[in-house]
Amino acid sequence: MLPPWTILARYLKYRSSWEDLCDRCGRCCFMREVDEDGDVIIDYAAPCAFLDAKTRQCTVYERRFETCNLCNRITLRHALFANHLPEGCAYTRIFRDKNEPGFESAETAARPQSNGEKANTPKRYRKDG
Repeated sequence: MLPPWTILARYLKYRSSWEDLCDRCGRCCFMREVDEDGDVIIDYAAPCAFLDAKTRQCTVYERRFETCNLCNRITLRHALFANHLPEGCAYTRIFRDKNEPGFESAETAARPQSNGEKANTPKRYRKDG
């Protein structure tokens, strides 16, 4: 884990553009569950009802918290400790990596592709990394 002063410095740097950190890849918009071993299982066959499968974008993004009761705001606590965020999530890259990655706003960054994820293939993430 990064030292607290590094985390604080990064949070202060990005807090005014917190929403822009999101890659808008859509990978966190699928049903997830934690198994008995603490692994997070993401079911890519069960997307959120508001996820456009073709563009992998939320169709109600600006109103997502009011519209979808399963959508949760990502906080600094999530960025630091949550084990359900997908690999490569911008929030975890910025607040967990020792070397801060370059940052582009969501409007200018190229959107990540699905990385060959099959729609019906659940993916596991270990809770310890």
